[in-house]
Amino acid sequence: MDLTQFGLKTKEELIPDVCLYEGKHRFNPSNDVLKRSDMPQLAIEILSPKQSIDNILAKFKAYFALSIKSCWLIIPTNESIWSPKLQLWACF
Repeated sequence: MDLTQFGLKTKEELIPDVCLYEGKHRFNPSNDVLKRSDMPQLAIEILSPKQSIDNILAKFKAYFALSIKSCWLIIPTNESIWSPKLQLWACF
């Protein structure tokens, strides 16, 4: 999928800051998997001072188009988490 259709600067790869996959995975540091072919169930983006909310929302549109079921945005400056599918704000 060409990711430029979502207004993103990358064409080939989109990597969330944190992601969660379904099932069990036993960590083996000597044989760690660097890339997976399946999509995660959850993608988490952490807003950095250099990122815009528009950029994060474009990533979320791409994640949903790639069949990722849920996305969270963590905003460290105001200690909150937002989920677009749930329209939910949570403070920590």
